[in-house]
Amino acid sequence: KIYQILSNEFGKDGIQKAIMKESIPKLEEYTLDFLKIFNEDSDKIKVKFELDPKRKDGEFKKGGGLEILVLEEDKEPKDLKMYSGGETVRIVFSIILALAKLLSQRSGKCHDTLIIDEKIAKLDSKGITQFGDVIREISKVYKQVFIITHLENLKDLIIGNEIIVNKTEDEGSIVTIQ
Repeated sequence: KIYQILSNEFGKDGIQKAIMKESIPKLEEYTLDFLKIFNEDSDKIKVKFELDPKRKDGEFKKGGGLEILVLEEDKEPKDLKMYSGGETVRIVFSIILALAKLLSQRSGKCHDTLIIDEKIAKLDSKGITQFGDVIREISKVYKQVFIITHLENLKDLIIGNEIIVNKTEDEGSIVTIQ
């Protein structure tokens, strides 16, 4: 009997789902906050997280899970996969930052460092400028923000020191701080 109770509580419809249900409204709110910084048309776009999504016929989708829908003003909800590379990067990056903020709050700790690894490769020049705005905004929250990139035009947007790693054939990698 105890095994069955524990199995139910720690199974897919137990505590994990309760935590997710409780967290989704905050995650949507934080995602929207970051989208506002990252996208000038953010008032027209919202991200919705649907727990245990259903098919059009009303049945639950196989495997359940969490579905990310993008809601645009006066349009049908679209799956995140339907957006272009740059749009997807903006939305996903907003979700990642929102998750980081939510996890930080849930742990009761303020995380000082954020590492961003190649999340902007698909952005156009306008998107990179908006990315710079996001970095300036999140720099108010994080003491250190590390951005790993190969994009030269991002250097103008970086605040603070720059760590440059150059690979050479003879000497290996050479690190310089500017």
